[in-house]
Amino acid sequence: MLSTDEVYHATLFMRSYKDALSTVEQIAEKRNTYNHYKEFLSDLSEGMKNVEVILRQDGVKGTSTEKPFKYLKMWKHTKSLFESYKFATVKSYKQFNTLLDKAIDDLSKKVPPQIQEFP
Repeated sequence: MLSTDEVYHATLFMRSYKDALSTVEQIAEKRNTYNHYKEFLSDLSEGMKNVEVILRQDGVKGTSTEKPFKYLKMWKHTKSLFESYKFATVKSYKQFNTLLDKAIDDLSKKVPPQIQEFP
């Protein structure tokens, strides 16, 4: 049988352990986000050096090179989604969440989930 003091210390240890795991998870997420942006900016910079893409105030524009910029198609699709769901007209956080939920619901109906089977 455990004493009250032992239960208290075990509980305290488990809470500390849980907090440590949560902190490690947050650090990993931040590093992953940082690495994602670092890779994207590197690709964008490289694309601009190779004249594959041009940045303008109205967005990203492709050039007439043989090799298309890999993010250009994604940018155009994102821009079309932004315009079709009228995210620019949002006046509040609640309205944004409503529009975002509608967009996610609509898109999930258009694109069926892909089932991935692993060997």
